[in-house]
Amino acid sequence: MNKISFIRNIPIGSLKELKYCPDVARLTLPNKLCSDVFEKTPIKTVSMEEVVEKFKDKFDLFLENDFEDFEILAPLTREERSDLIWFMEDGFSDLKTFCMFAFGQKPALLLSGDSEYINLAKKIKSDDKVSAQVTIGEDEEKFSVNQLFLFNRLMVQNIINENKALFISRLGLDKDVSLDFIYSKLISKDGVIAQEGATIKSRYNDVIGLILGFPKISSLIYELEKRMTNPQLRYAKDLTGYKQELINVLSSEESPYKNMSKEFLDNLKEKINLISEIKRSASLLCGFEGYPFMHYLDEPEEISKIQLRIIETVQRMENKH
Repeated sequence: MNKISFIRNIPIGSLKELKYCPDVARLTLPNKLCSDVFEKTPIKTVSMEEVVEKFKDKFDLFLENDFEDFEILAPLTREERSDLIWFMEDGFSDLKTFCMFAFGQKPALLLSGDSEYINLAKKIKSDDKVSAQVTIGEDEEKFSVNQLFLFNRLMVQNIINENKALFISRLGLDKDVSLDFIYSKLISKDGVIAQEGATIKSRYNDVIGLILGFPKISSLIYELEKRMTNPQLRYAKDLTGYKQELINVLSSEESPYKNMSKEFLDNLKEKINLISEIKRSASLLCGFEGYPFMHYLDEPEEISKIQLRIIETVQRMENKH
């Protein structure tokens, strides 16, 4: 069996494999959306599992007949597209997140893998690209992973605009800078995305989480967690101690948010105290588990945006036929 026919025989599974947010198959959809998607009323909620069932065949058909015709893959030869699909599905599990980005439903896409994969991915059309390298592990077990960020400029700029004070603070910029200037610093070769010598612990995890479309509070908490002196508390049963350690980091002189407003800090502290369990999703970015997104608490408005984007992606696949 050749590589591409093997890829096409892999079942879609469930939409939570889109790696956009954790536990998405267990979430429900708003009444209006349910009516639009399923064309039946009255209806209160529809689970994502029902959405998966409705669109599964359409998704499989799209992968078989239309995937290689994405406009953003136009710069690649047919052979290069086939190789890219192989890498995305079999090697690094990026195929479904790529589909969301290609349909304009994900603000940025992060691909991680070996140099052959990343060099191919650099040919993908996007508004902007940033290459990076991150070190995973420690001591004798550490190794470097090549990464490539692809940007939907308008969507990322909207995220920056919604969180302007945070981006200004984290990027160390003047308060009166323009949105375009913030974006230009974000994607620059010496910016926080392409941060030289970055490790999973030292990189700007909150900024990266936000531009990838992850929920805001979980992205902020993930940044705090990476700065904890005792990260093993995450695996302990002492949830109170874990939350207190997060608050200690938030209140410290080394806090990434020490220059943010009192309202921002109080709100984040309140959210930390609402954590009732730690829900670990699958890796959202690469097969190396290099940047696992943590689902700390429910963020209904943020999750709703993600749900709508997932539905829009699958509907666009359906409309191809």
